Amino acid sequence: VERTLVADEGRQIYSESNVTLDECASLCDHKLACRSFAFSALLRLCYLKEAEVTLADAARLPAYLDYKTYIKLTHLTTTTKVPTPAPTPAPTPAQTLAPTPAPTPAPTRAPTPAPTLDPTYAPTPAPTPAPTPTPTLAPTPAPACSGRYYVIHHISWGHARGEIFKELDKARAAFAKLNGGAYATILSDDCF
Repeated sequence: VERTLVADEGRQIYSESNVTLDECASLCDHKLACRSFAFSALLRLCYLKEAEVTLADAARLPAYLDYKTYIKLTHLTTTTKVPTPAPTPAPTPAQTLAPTPAPTPAPTRAPTPAPTLDPTYAPTPAPTPAPTPTPTLAPTPAPACSGRYYVIHHISWGHARGEIFKELDKARAAFAKLNGGAYATILSDDCF
């Protein structure tokens, strides 16, 4: 289940570079300790985590690049942080003598959506009479960046070392060499 990057990602148990989202999910599925993972499609980086993440956990602010947190489905279904539905009401104490006046209408085909946590009691406003104008065909341009990429890694407590690259592939290669060591490593651009 995809959600915004959580503020507290917990302990990292494994990382992999140059992978797809499906490959990252498969890595998590095959690690018993993996309960969630962070993934960046832009950088193709995967970080497996031990944290018990829920949809209600606080998000990291500000967000970091395009990273998202993914909750392992088997973990989500066993988490008790999601409220359980109300119990089934007790059965009728005595049998009724009169038959039901009319049959129950046909059930709906789709399940009822989740209840609104903060419902409003005002009616929905009238729909817009005119259709939305034709959408823009060209995508919004990306922010102007200088095209530089930075690989920064900790070398000891309070000390970091970094390199600047003009090509993303070279930056990814440098990141892959340093990633997974005893200290944190990051790959970023100057739009970060």
